[in-house]
Amino acid sequence: MNTVNTPNGIFYIDVEDCWIRNHMSSGKVFEHHIINGMLKRYIENSKYVVDVGANIGCHAVSYAGFNPDIKIWAFEPQEKLYNILTKNVQINKYNDRITLYKNGLGHRNMTCNMAGLDTADKDTLRGGCNKGGLGIGKGGEEIMVTTLDSYELPGLDFIKIDVEGAEGLVIKGGEKTISKYKPIICFEHNYQRIDPSVVGLKDISTPFEELVKLGYKRFEYLDWDNYLAFPNDSKCVDPTLDYCLNTITDEINLGIYEAKKFSQFGEDGITIQLVKLIYGSDIYNKNYVEFGVESGTECNTRVLSEMLGWKGLLMDAGYENDKINLKKEFINKENIIKLFEKYNVPKHINLLSVDIDFNDFYCLNEILKKYTCDIIICEYNSTHLPHEDNIVIYDKDTTWDETNYFGASLLSLYKLGKKYNYSLVYSTYMGVNCFFVANDIINSKKLNFKYINDVEKLYNTPKYGSGPNGGHKQDNINRKYITFEEALRK
Repeated sequence: MNTVNTPNGIFYIDVEDCWIRNHMSSGKVFEHHIINGMLKRYIENSKYVVDVGANIGCHAVSYAGFNPDIKIWAFEPQEKLYNILTKNVQINKYNDRITLYKNGLGHRNMTCNMAGLDTADKDTLRGGCNKGGLGIGKGGEEIMVTTLDSYELPGLDFIKIDVEGAEGLVIKGGEKTISKYKPIICFEHNYQRIDPSVVGLKDISTPFEELVKLGYKRFEYLDWDNYLAFPNDSKCVDPTLDYCLNTITDEINLGIYEAKKFSQFGEDGITIQLVKLIYGSDIYNKNYVEFGVESGTECNTRVLSEMLGWKGLLMDAGYENDKINLKKEFINKENIIKLFEKYNVPKHINLLSVDIDFNDFYCLNEILKKYTCDIIICEYNSTHLPHEDNIVIYDKDTTWDETNYFGASLLSLYKLGKKYNYSLVYSTYMGVNCFFVANDIINSKKLNFKYINDVEKLYNTPKYGSGPNGGHKQDNINRKYITFEEALRK
């Protein structure tokens, strides 16, 4: 067991839990963007707080540091996590602020098992490495479950619930307490990790269903699977925009949002944050186009489709799937507009993602001549340094040969964005994709992105592949590159 120092305190972590470990290795508390940014304002004004699914205490310990007068009841049923949670409360000297319970909360008093339902997935970030990603089922560690109502709390201002699909059960078992005190509620809503035969099929419901019954009709989307629920008479401000444009600084550091759900690396987190900044509460049911997606399993728009109900066109030269509107098409600059017309792409695209491993620059240039976009994601060749204006020589029939001869440098793509009134706002840590936002949106929303249009500072070295300095293997035939100006003449 190791310790990490964070702005929110000292934390013991389980080195076997790669999900928590990897996120806290940089010295930031897990879910720091939610805790420090979105929730801190509510915690500072809360006297009584309940943390359900406390894990190792990232939330509870952080909350205790925000408010010296706070009283927190923290529930964690897993013995190993509970023991670490206890150590984290002790090492930060918050025993007077946090009361710990080694049990879960649900809809009734019961004993059941905490089964590791995702242990078959050995992904280094999630799966079997996520000790918190366990649900109620058969087999595994036996745990005790009680109800929130059984504790007769003196008050309740805020609840955080993260119990892997059982959030609705927790609310059901706390309806008297919640109805009495009308707390703000932060909850996760993902897929159910509950064995219906254990808890009763008729009892399983979503947190939204249960909260609406209790008079909650205002829900704020935070990120991933996390939401805030406010009682009808709440006058709380929008936490999304106010966090990103706060009174301390109006500089938006997109780097803190990198996170992978369906994307290749951390693009999902950046995409979601940009969507929230641009559209506010109107983030659902918009459109996208993405090409170079392979099967569509790992791509930049899947998070928008599955989480926000966006619809759009996917294209790839080697795959097709009508269920996700994935069309099998070989793309070059000669046919890209014809393909857009063929599939009825609207003239205004909310998000465009380009990754065809070779002629990206040329296809993007053709699109921007006739279509407008809010957000653009494009792969860049990070083997070229930020001062290098390099683009592959166009060949309509060429495909990537797995060398470092592909695409365009970050500087070249920046110049292309500038030509069509887009600003470069971010490039991913792995040195793979860069993000653009339309200037009219930036100006109207008064968005101040950190290092906006600063190619040198936004550039990231390649941290992928097997090349000697990162990236793909060397192009041994030393093919030439051309500049931005030369490429536009092609």
